[in-house]
Amino acid sequence: IVCSVLAKSQEIQFQYIYSNYKKQKILIEELKIEPMTQLYNKAALDGCMNAYLKKFIAGIYKPTVVIMDIDHFKNVNDTYGHAAGDEVLIALAGIIKNKMDGRRHAFRFGGEEFVLAFETEDLEFVKKRVQEIKEEFCSASFAFAPEKKFSFSAGISVLKADMDKVQWFNAADSALYKAK
Repeated sequence: IVCSVLAKSQEIQFQYIYSNYKKQKILIEELKIEPMTQLYNKAALDGCMNAYLKKFIAGIYKPTVVIMDIDHFKNVNDTYGHAAGDEVLIALAGIIKNKMDGRRHAFRFGGEEFVLAFETEDLEFVKKRVQEIKEEFCSASFAFAPEKKFSFSAGISVLKADMDKVQWFNAADSALYKAK
């Protein structure tokens, strides 16, 4: 009887601990999500780039990073208000999520900037995917300004052997500003 009671007690404790563990995993994952767009946040980007860099060094990945910036976004907020600006951000995030197929990573970097991370896709695939996102975004219509069309600029950088994480990101950032 004593053994049975102890076993039941341990089973209850195990279930309690496991339940709390699962809840903590969910909370940790939620901390990586930017609330408005439901894309990963800047902290998650750092972790992703670190992981991609390690897999690149191990010869597993040939990653590419893309930085996207909505063109003239300040004018959206100034002309139509911040709620309209949020609508534009959410629309672009939805297009990005749809086009990234759940196998690639997408992040809201801050403000009107987004980052896409590709593990092994070649540069032509990445360019094509960014162009698809851009075309869909440019054709989006918004109730607050049905005649207005929005666009973004993008910079792309494929990780090379002589780059660290900062250089890799900065190369995409430089390409973005050249595209602007």
